[in-house]
Amino acid sequence: MRLVDALLVFGVVAEFAGIVLLGFPDFLPGAIRFSRWLSRQWQRTANLVRRLFRKPPRAVVVTAGASSALGIAMSASAHVSTSATTLEGQVEYLLRRDQDAQREANQFAARLNRLEEESAERLIEARKQMEEHVARELDAAEQEYRPLRIAGTVALAIGLGCVTAATFLA
Repeated sequence: MRLVDALLVFGVVAEFAGIVLLGFPDFLPGAIRFSRWLSRQWQRTANLVRRLFRKPPRAVVVTAGASSALGIAMSASAHVSTSATTLEGQVEYLLRRDQDAQREANQFAARLNRLEEESAERLIEARKQMEEHVARELDAAEQEYRPLRIAGTVALAIGLGCVTAATFLA
């Protein structure tokens, strides 16, 4: 096999590997593990170079947090009857019951309004938290695949260089 043919074959294979690593790293089996391995190797190399220049190696910081939630709900009910025997006593009892019912209906309406306002605020807060979560996950995925994309760029550049050299030599 001639050198030109070897450069062409190697260049095409390297270009293909570079395009796949750049464009579709998550379709490769074991891509995340390979990306982590590349990242560790890069970090070791960078720390070695830093030590050669008498600089301290980069530190890794890990943080952890805890959260909890607590909810309590209670309810009560009562049945009230009158012991009034006169008509005026019974009317007074019914008027008092009507006032109590009106007061409870007003309290219920106030609680319902407060619940609607809180629900809207909670929905806005939940949407904001979900957007932040999705942004964090996308950033984490981007960071996780960054070494593979860098390797893909290098492979693509090497492949283009080999094909160009083979073209000039032919």
